Amino acid sequence: MIPGYAKTGQFGPTFKGTSFIHICHNLNESYEGRIYPGPADGGLEYIHGLPRDLLIDPYWPKVMINPSRCAVMMSDNWSTVSKSYRDELLESSALASLLREKPMPFAHPNGIPIAERIKKLDEKSPDHLTAKKALQMKSFNYQEFDDSVPLFAFVGRITSQKGVHLILDVAEYIIPLYKYKVHFLVGGPGNMNDPYSAQCAQRMWDLKLRYPQCFWAGPEEFFTDGALVNRGTDFGLMPSAFEPGGIVQHEFFVGCTPVIAFKTGGLKDSVIEF
Repeated sequence: MIPGYAKTGQFGPTFKGTSFIHICHNLNESYEGRIYPGPADGGLEYIHGLPRDLLIDPYWPKVMINPSRCAVMMSDNWSTVSKSYRDELLESSALASLLREKPMPFAHPNGIPIAERIKKLDEKSPDHLTAKKALQMKSFNYQEFDDSVPLFAFVGRITSQKGVHLILDVAEYIIPLYKYKVHFLVGGPGNMNDPYSAQCAQRMWDLKLRYPQCFWAGPEEFFTDGALVNRGTDFGLMPSAFEPGGIVQHEFFVGCTPVIAFKTGGLKDSVIEF
């Protein structure tokens, strides 16, 4: 909300003549910062000290404080992390009418420092086969390496945005279909206070119990083998429902690993048909 404070004079002359650009990394409704005050709270002006209309759309049926509304309204322009996501926001965001008022919003995909990432991969494993062998031994209790068994892996947060339940659905179907000659690895922590994440975690523990040599996940812990997976898996999985830019696909690509993803947001710009 800094542009709002600056342009209503609450910082004095400090930022007079300053231009502001707001980076809309993720404007999904659950990431806008929405607050629904109670009837006695008004618009919480006594807390934020800004004009009511900067944070509250008078045409919404229910009073909702939206700090992203203030950021977009009071910035001179905005940007985001992929060209496709910019187009999606202009078309379908709840703030689209405000976003369209700004001239030529800037968009460019996220990236990663390639040399540093390769160094991190090299520290974990010198090549794909060595990394895959390490994952088979560690996660699937293999005694001897078998490169004929394909490994599909996900690295990320266990949230509805990431579409993790789809991986679990597919694993449930494919493992017996291919006579247990397939590996699925889901690396990432779950939040047991989130119903979606907790449900996924329960399904992961069940799959891991029933198929210990085919499925691995550890939603109760922070995943630390990301670099090993980036190099050792055969296919990276990113079934995101929405993905403004994405970083994980680049980490897989630096590890020379192809990515299976939905054609959405920044994934549409960076994951190319092979």
